[in-house]
Amino acid sequence: VDIFKQEKEIILSDYNQIQIIVETSTYTTVPSALFIPAESDYYFHFEHAADKEKIVLFNRIPACDIINIFSLPLTINKALALQFPETTIEHHITYFLKERIKERRDSIHVWVGKTSVDIVVYKDNRINLINNYAVTGNEDIIYFILFLAETFRFDTESAQFILYQDNNRKELYDLL
Repeated sequence: VDIFKQEKEIILSDYNQIQIIVETSTYTTVPSALFIPAESDYYFHFEHAADKEKIVLFNRIPACDIINIFSLPLTINKALALQFPETTIEHHITYFLKERIKERRDSIHVWVGKTSVDIVVYKDNRINLINNYAVTGNEDIIYFILFLAETFRFDTESAQFILYQDNNRKELYDLL
């Protein structure tokens, strides 16, 4: 929250739109047809522990026909609402699905973070899996990619594996 005090010139600038992308490993997705906005806390807490210091938010992803539900610390949400009332808050998986994954053909997309990876499996013209996995190194990432390739019956010789956010991970490419 101190960032707002330090960056006064940014806050005082005029903006047409502000979009914040939040990266967190705690999220869940629900098919649009089953989603009831008033039940978003229930959907989220079915998979993740309740925390009174966090607020549950959600993003619609029309192209995938799903809702992404995630949490954000209350202090950050309040600070953003106070400083930027019209802010759009998106989870990184929402951004990933809407903006980064353009081709919807059979493929495994991997968003590489510092301590986890998010993997999206497209098979038969639809999303078959969206999940987050904790990792400690490149071997863990390779394990999850190969495990999912086998689970979803991809030919590992011709399958399309796409890595995102792979900062300084040349060795990961070499392993693939």
